[in-house]
Amino acid sequence: MINIKSKSTSSAGDEYYNDKDSSDSLSHGTNDDIGSIEHGSSSSSSHSHHHHRHHDHLSSRERIRQHLGARRIEFISTAVICVIFAVSFAHLEYYYIKDPALQISNGKVQVIDPNFDRSRETEPIIGNMYQYHLFPMLFIFILISFAALFDDMTFRLFGKSKRREAFFLGFANLVTAITVEDFAWFVNRWLVPLKDDPKGEQLMQFSDWTSMHLGALDIGSNFVIPYWYLIAIAGATMAYYVAFRNHDIIN
Repeated sequence: MINIKSKSTSSAGDEYYNDKDSSDSLSHGTNDDIGSIEHGSSSSSSHSHHHHRHHDHLSSRERIRQHLGARRIEFISTAVICVIFAVSFAHLEYYYIKDPALQISNGKVQVIDPNFDRSRETEPIIGNMYQYHLFPMLFIFILISFAALFDDMTFRLFGKSKRREAFFLGFANLVTAITVEDFAWFVNRWLVPLKDDPKGEQLMQFSDWTSMHLGALDIGSNFVIPYWYLIAIAGATMAYYVAFRNHDIIN
């Protein structure tokens, strides 16, 4: 009986120690996992802190150069968007705006068909400019052309010299957009004219309104170049030069 009891007690004791060892092992493993997680979290936090500290170590001139890089992209993108919109509006104006004074022979309606649709015929409000020239065309041109200047005036990231550059960029964009829009209108008439346009398949002519005010240069071909085109190209070129000349220079 004594031996049996002793063996039973010993067996119970072994189970207790085995359970304890298992519990200790689990606890140890859990502690290791927690330690590993804490180490990983500490490492991640340290890396994030190091990256933030590296950003903080950028000098003011380096930060300004980063902004100037983004600003250059904005300069170029506004110029491209202005040209795209100008071509699009010229297409809309020639094919979809039913205005005989512009759509048919530019200033003198030569249509004798009594059934010709004049329901949307309008009169110029300023010279040869119609209401849709001022709004929405010119209004949108100005918004896009001077977008960089509006940003500079709103956020005030740069000084007066940089805002002056943005102004010259806006002026160049606006002049370019107006010139491209006018020329693209005649390109539409030249390449794919309306069937009832008596000047179809012709570019700019002396009799067109775009050539009447300042005259045009006869280059000996079947079209002329309005003098205001040449003035606009020269002015836009100089303005673009001023806008980009010292773009990366920090005053």
